[in-house]
Amino acid sequence: MMLEEQQEQTFCLCGLLSGFKMKVINPINPHENSLGKHMIAEFYNCCEDAIDNIKYVRDAMMESARVAGATIVAEKFHKFYPVGVSGVVIISESHLSVHAWKEFKYCAVDIFVCDSSLKLEDSLMHLKKMFKAEKVEYALHSRGEVKRIEKELGNLTLEECAKGA
Repeated sequence: MMLEEQQEQTFCLCGLLSGFKMKVINPINPHENSLGKHMIAEFYNCCEDAIDNIKYVRDAMMESARVAGATIVAEKFHKFYPVGVSGVVIISESHLSVHAWKEFKYCAVDIFVCDSSLKLEDSLMHLKKMFKAEKVEYALHSRGEVKRIEKELGNLTLEECAKGA
């Protein structure tokens, strides 16, 4: 399959959301079996007060995990001085992380999941609203391509490896 065809499928699979721009870096082929999806998002022109408030950022990220349909396991957030907030929400399906720079009105968010039923775009829409971002760009990557991993394992399949073969 040609890259252009994969990009078209990626856009169909993920869709373009209002106020969102998608960069296709490692297109996801819906017919490809992978261990997870990794969304990398950049939030521009955010509300400075919102993204520098640790409680507000924590609450936004926790709710974002819930909106996606994820199961929250733990969370850890840190306030930097004089400005900045970073944090991670550990979910059964993997994690969400955020790094906020008040002085640049910018947030970087990663969402990694190993459950394809989670609603990543809904999660992003929630964060766009909470951070009051004027612009969001995101890229969606396929992580852990099963065929590639099995090739690297030699003759073992992932199933055999998991069983301790």
